[in-house]
Amino acid sequence: MNIQKTRRALACLMAVLAALPMTLLLLLGSVYGFTICKPFYQYEYEKNNTLAVTGTDEQTLDQMTDAVIGYLSGTRRDLNLQGTRNGEVQEIFSGQAKTHMADVLVLYQLARIAMLLCAALIALLVLGAVFTAPRPRRLNCLCKGVLAGLAATALGFGALAFLVSRNFTAAFTQFHKLFFTNDLWLFDASDVLIQMLPTQFFIDVAVGIALVFGFLMLTLLALCIVGACITGHRLRRLAHGARPDAEEIFTTMAIRDDSAVPPQTKSLLEDGQWPQDAQEEGAQEETATPEDCSDCETPQDPTPTLKDGSVQEPPAQAALCPNAMPVDSQNAAAASDTAQPVAMEAPAQSAVSPAVPSAQALRQRLLKL
Repeated sequence: MNIQKTRRALACLMAVLAALPMTLLLLLGSVYGFTICKPFYQYEYEKNNTLAVTGTDEQTLDQMTDAVIGYLSGTRRDLNLQGTRNGEVQEIFSGQAKTHMADVLVLYQLARIAMLLCAALIALLVLGAVFTAPRPRRLNCLCKGVLAGLAATALGFGALAFLVSRNFTAAFTQFHKLFFTNDLWLFDASDVLIQMLPTQFFIDVAVGIALVFGFLMLTLLALCIVGACITGHRLRRLAHGARPDAEEIFTTMAIRDDSAVPPQTKSLLEDGQWPQDAQEEGAQEETATPEDCSDCETPQDPTPTLKDGSVQEPPAQAALCPNAMPVDSQNAAAASDTAQPVAMEAPAQSAVSPAVPSAQALRQRLLKL
């Protein structure tokens, strides 16, 4: 019993720990997805009148967007771009902008590595929790542990989002001071990069990330709640001695070899019958006796046989017993008994069938797992 409790506690702990990389994966995925979404850039351009502020045409602005997204996603090696600005063909991005975006690219590369590590850690912790927990409680421990961990991390990130919303400019400044070792992120107002991506752009990015991240977290929390309720209901059924179906018996008892299952039990389970009910029905069939022919008004006459061995047909007007077998069937059965005397011994040898386990025995085996 102590071993079972220790395994259950260890499985719940691993499930709780798995919630932290899950949350980080959802957050980084939301940030990465929003910042490389071109329709979002186009929406912000229309909202902030970026075309007029930057002094570029639509083609140049579209090329600038593709350059930034491609550079951050790793499909473009640099930000060298010639375009029309204020009526002149010139290099679009300044040297300071290129250097700062190189620092931003390092953060994006680290984010991609972090997402891969989070996915690997999630798989490791989830598998560890599943195979450590006792067999009937595997999914229940996993769902409850992940639910508790997600609830804790959701409260933490919710508090952080509330603090950021109170003063976004201060939080944005602290973010740059924390992740950058230089002041290249402080641009002049005439720089095309700051005109293309103003402060309002990052505010909308933060709001969008919060909405997507919150939706994903709520979805995952709902799945964990539903899973915990379903698995908890099944455990309560087993604890109160409810009859599991055939699939639960085979999966929970870990019966993989068909030869280990008595044929009679297997056939009953496949038909959806419970062995104890089947035994009661079999007992009723054994106690049932056929009707006696002594109550019939006209007894059955034996079939006369001639000297040459042929069977004489009974007269057509003779009344037969309603419970008796037709004469032709009796003759066929008698001929079969005479021709194959060994065939009657086969059922007697196979009459002994494997003992069918009772319902109480199956319940006890299920509760011990």
